[in-house]
Amino acid sequence: MRRVNVLFVILLAFVLSYGCAQKRLNTQSGRPEVVVDCGDVQLVKNIFHNRMLNEGYNVVAENNLSVEYEREASVAVDFLFAISFGNKGGKPKDEVIFNFMDMKKNVKVVANLRTIRSDGNRINANDGKSAFKFQEEMERLKTEAENNCF
Repeated sequence: MRRVNVLFVILLAFVLSYGCAQKRLNTQSGRPEVVVDCGDVQLVKNIFHNRMLNEGYNVVAENNLSVEYEREASVAVDFLFAISFGNKGGKPKDEVIFNFMDMKKNVKVVANLRTIRSDGNRINANDGKSAFKFQEEMERLKTEAENNCF
């Protein structure tokens, strides 16, 4: 039994250190971001909004140039948080905040990724594998917006 505990601790340390060792995105802000070659902020915002709703996110707050989304975190994140921080009566949530910047002929979209612990504390998720995957998805949405811009 003791050997299983030692192996589990070693595996957990490896997983956590791998996540911490991820490189930062090579963007101006260090977060997922794109510049869409389209001057229609509302069109760009709608394309990003539709994708987030299709991915199971709910709108938490919105104004003209910013939208905040949340959804329950994946089972893997829930498991890691339960081990690391203890389960304090709630599942962690994924939070994404998009900021849309009108640059006249372009729209810059910057995402802020965080995980919300059950105690309400927010943990930066702009580094690591999930941020790189999110950047790839934003690139696809950029192409979709550019193809629909008139």
